[in-house]
Amino acid sequence: MVAQSLRPFKNSGIDTFVLGCTHYPLLQPIIENVLGPRVKVINPGLETASEVSMLLDYFTLRNVSDEPQQHRFFYDGFSQNIWRHRFRLVRLTTNGRRVCKNRSRKEII
Repeated sequence: MVAQSLRPFKNSGIDTFVLGCTHYPLLQPIIENVLGPRVKVINPGLETASEVSMLLDYFTLRNVSDEPQQHRFFYDGFSQNIWRHRFRLVRLTTNGRRVCKNRSRKEII
């Protein structure tokens, strides 16, 4: 399935492929294998996580407590079932909250 989806890119002469969705890093080794060694695969999530980590430290917002934390997730565009599977994948027992927005980007849950 991945190979079929990437077929248009494989022979197009691209030299860089940017992972543009949160679940693509899970497929990164497969994507790299399909596209071959001449294509650089970039995961922007790593840089984003690094930047968030730095900002949490800078503004003294990092949670350093040893107490169990309650997680809240907000998502857009996926069914609740998909999110339940994602939570199980990372062993979280929590619920997400779907956020829907209209064209003016106003939240309309």
